Amino acid sequence: MAEITYQMVLSTLQTAGILVGIFYYVTILRNAQKTRELTLKAQEHATETRQAQLSMQLVNGWSQPHLVEARAFYQNLGTTSYDEYVNLWKNPETEMQMRLWGCYCEGIGVLVRENYLDIKIVAGLVGGVVKNDWENIKDHTYKMRKISGMPRMWIEWEYLYHAMMKYAEENPERSIQDAIMKKSFGDAIPTN
Repeated sequence: MAEITYQMVLSTLQTAGILVGIFYYVTILRNAQKTRELTLKAQEHATETRQAQLSMQLVNGWSQPHLVEARAFYQNLGTTSYDEYVNLWKNPETEMQMRLWGCYCEGIGVLVRENYLDIKIVAGLVGGVVKNDWENIKDHTYKMRKISGMPRMWIEWEYLYHAMMKYAEENPERSIQDAIMKKSFGDAIPTN
């Protein structure tokens, strides 16, 4: 029979200690991985919650009487000449209408650019109106940028317009909703 020596016991204890250490380290790594995954899920949930809150604020802002008036004002600007457009800026009442809706669209553009608000949500909620209003004033805005020396005038609104157009091009199935509305309501409801 083999004799158990102090050296063998010490060697066995060292091996067992190393194995316990490895097991402990692997357990710590697994727990850290699970913690990272939970943190990532919590961050994703927080982002979704933030998106929902911003979307609701977008809807709430959209329905405010002063914005409804400003939006209606912009819908009629497509037929104005550049000189008439400039004169609208000189009248304090019409200037306020123009600033209200323009600043609203600028704010949405910044939120989309910085990825705080998904373009899909914006396109679904206010896409058609933002698109039509931008198209009504874009030529006047380009000219005013050059003449007035304000190269960033309504730049975020323009960004928003291009982002929505890109989204619409990449997601043509979204236009099915327009076709259904057109079929149901005819010309009574304009489509995007």
